[in-house]
Amino acid sequence: MPRLGLGLGLTMGNILGVSLASTLADLYVARVATIPDFVVPSYARVVAGYEALINAYATGTKAAFETATAFFADPSVSGYVLGTGTGLTAGAACARVGNMAWLDDNSRDLVQATPLLQPWLLVHSGTNYVAMPTIATNSITSNTAVTWDPVTQILEVVARVQPSIQNASGNWDNITNQNTLFGLQISNTTTTKTIRVNASTAATASTAYTPSTTVPHFIKVNLNLSQIEYYWSADGITYTAIGTSALPTYGTTGTLTIGGTSNTIANSFYAYSITYSVAGTIVRNFNPASYNASVSQTTFTASTGEVYTLNVGTASTGYKLVMVDRTIMQGNGVDSLLLSGNISYATDRATIYSAVRKLSSTLGLTYTFGSNANRISIVNDTTWRGFTTNAAVNNDYRTTPDNLNVLLLTATLDRSVIGINEQLFYFNNVLQSKTSIENGNTSGNLPTDTSALFARKDGTAPSNCNVRTIIQSRGVDDATVQTALYNYIRSINNNAF
Repeated sequence: MPRLGLGLGLTMGNILGVSLASTLADLYVARVATIPDFVVPSYARVVAGYEALINAYATGTKAAFETATAFFADPSVSGYVLGTGTGLTAGAACARVGNMAWLDDNSRDLVQATPLLQPWLLVHSGTNYVAMPTIATNSITSNTAVTWDPVTQILEVVARVQPSIQNASGNWDNITNQNTLFGLQISNTTTTKTIRVNASTAATASTAYTPSTTVPHFIKVNLNLSQIEYYWSADGITYTAIGTSALPTYGTTGTLTIGGTSNTIANSFYAYSITYSVAGTIVRNFNPASYNASVSQTTFTASTGEVYTLNVGTASTGYKLVMVDRTIMQGNGVDSLLLSGNISYATDRATIYSAVRKLSSTLGLTYTFGSNANRISIVNDTTWRGFTTNAAVNNDYRTTPDNLNVLLLTATLDRSVIGINEQLFYFNNVLQSKTSIENGNTSGNLPTDTSALFARKDGTAPSNCNVRTIIQSRGVDDATVQTALYNYIRSINNNAF
């Protein structure tokens, strides 16, 4: 494996000229190499991850690092195994997420509780895209209309998509809708596809074509005064004609919507462009490469000037629209669940860091630490977010939900007081509160065992949310370490908070 990041971290923890970060990365890569089909991020990313953690904890030996770090799970840094999945998650479910902090074996990795309890794994391989599951009100809208003059112009529309073969809503999915102008639709129930233009009436569909089921492809339509020409391409360079159709009844102007409230697409959506001549100058350009999470998670401005808004579905359960600019796990609020093995601690204290985004307005447990009867939970409700022990709320931190893509919560848990001793909340890149509290829970000691994502250990109280990063320390992190880890988690989440 190429050692792209071998030179990182030579200022701390050098062992005979080799950085501790590289040493730990070698041990980790060797461990996960024993897991069938494990996907490991670039070696440079793994080394950088260890380097940041070493610097945060200021530890210079492998033993000191293991003492400080109990658990680190982030699929874009620590790697993952794809599951088999069913329905929308077919082939894209998360079977296992590596625990980068535990070097000796894989018993602390996050693993599906049962084959059916599979979070959606949204894999990012270098190109941004929008995951568009079939949930009503998942959509992308534009603030700028398209006006077409069919007498003097040929309207050329190109889209790059990766359709799912699953669609419970019918034979046709809306790729786009231009209101009174036209819509572009794709049949989405089998591996063989057809496309058509849909206005107040539907045009005759194209002939069938069979794109890859694992790689996005391109579709194109040219509309002139008399007819529609249909094309598809595997690479966006060489197009194959797949038929023509007479024009349906159409308008001359429309505002772009990708997806919509009915027949919503079940796709990964990569790009969309419009020109007023064949291979002409692009006048509308939906390109997720323009998205910048550190600026906004709900809108981005295209190179052609229009603003696109990402509208997340409002259903209380089900997978939701998300811009994928790094590898992300998403729970559906129904049955998604990942469990770690037993985690032991060097002291009677632990510090938990979590980068998450709540997607629906219902109560959900993003993360739980410990058995169901004796647990700590990070809760994402419609009006508050905070930590609980068992059913008791330790801190009710109220704020407007979902201003940004990721909320980072940090808490130091102290078993000696059977509750949360110190709590540090970050939101919108501002330190909001730091309080020393003790709750009234005296029913037992704080937990020392399994951690769970998306639901409690028994699978109850499931959460519809994105989980990006989870880190647990094996002791009390001081303010310097907390800030360093906050900055690190922020960096690997594209500065989204």
